[in-house]
Amino acid sequence: MATTTLSRERIVDEAIALLDDEGPDALSMRRLALRLGVSTMSTYHHIADKEALVEGIADRIMGSLERPAPDASWPDAVRTLAWSFRSLTIEHPSVFRVLLGRRPNALLRTADDVRALLEQRGFDEQEALLVFRTFIRYLMGSTLVELGGPGGGASRSGKAAAERQFGYGLEAIIAGVLATTDRRPRQWGRRSSPNVPDAATPGSPPHSRSSPSQ
Repeated sequence: MATTTLSRERIVDEAIALLDDEGPDALSMRRLALRLGVSTMSTYHHIADKEALVEGIADRIMGSLERPAPDASWPDAVRTLAWSFRSLTIEHPSVFRVLLGRRPNALLRTADDVRALLEQRGFDEQEALLVFRTFIRYLMGSTLVELGGPGGGASRSGKAAAERQFGYGLEAIIAGVLATTDRRPRQWGRRSSPNVPDAATPGSPPHSRSSPSQ
């Protein structure tokens, strides 16, 4: 394959496919070049090194994260982000193992964006940080279990059962934050219940999304 067909976008796409196919330990510029059918040096004309490659992967994956509507209440915003994050993690488990181990800029920017979103909806800076940490730790812990633990491997639970378990935990945390902080979704959206936020089917993805992929 001619090197003229090579581009940063194609290298990043192939790197994600490599991680999906062979796992995090397989990620190297040499292995990537072999899959692309080019010399290792050819890849460096587009991506400087492995760290830059990880940044490119992070930009691509986090760019796929569904963002909440500007007028969404904070519970709805959290639901949108959480279900989308889970979907991406289930679809690309090895990618997230690499990203979480290296903490690239796109991941950090997303974290900053979520904290800013919470502050815009009435949380002070310290509350926003605590709420963010609570949700992200739940997301990472629940998806790790669903994927079979640190060693990998698919969960024995069926898709519907896994989604219901994830949704139940997510709604429980939202209800707990509502109860302990009094940050009820007033002007930010249609939902205004001071208790458990309205959801068409508790424990399932929002209507506006397709079901997360395995």
